Amino acid sequence: MPRRLWEKLAVNAGINATTALARLDNGALVDGEANAVATAAAREVGRVAGAAGVDLSPDAAAAAVERVAAATAANTSSKRQDVEAGRRTEVDAIGGYVCERADEHGVDVPVNDTMTRLLRAWEAERGLR
Repeated sequence: MPRRLWEKLAVNAGINATTALARLDNGALVDGEANAVATAAAREVGRVAGAAGVDLSPDAAAAAVERVAAATAANTSSKRQDVEAGRRTEVDAIGGYVCERADEHGVDVPVNDTMTRLLRAWEAERGLR
C-alpha cells in the first residue's frame, strides 16, 4: 500500500502543479515542454519515497505520470480548476507534503519546491492563504 500511495503522490505532484501553473490539459504532459517538468517532479517524489524506504523508483514514478496523463488527456486537473476558479489549491497536501518529507530525508526536490512556492505565492497574492 505505501508504494501505491507514493505513486499517487508522484502523479499528483507531476500533473496537478504543472497543469495549474501552465494552464494545460493533462494530455499536454504526454510530450512537449511540460512533460520534462511533470516527470522531473515525479522523479523527485520517487527519490523521496526511496529515502523513506518505499519501493518506488524515480523512473517508475515518471512512468506513472506519463501513463495517467495519457489516460486522462482531455481532463483538467483539480488544481488547475482551482486556479482558474480563483480558489485555494491543495498545494500544501501535495507539493508541501513532498517538500516536508524531502527535508526530513535530506533529499533535494527543486522542481517540487519551485512549483509549491509559486502556487503558494499565487494564493497569497489573492488573499487565499
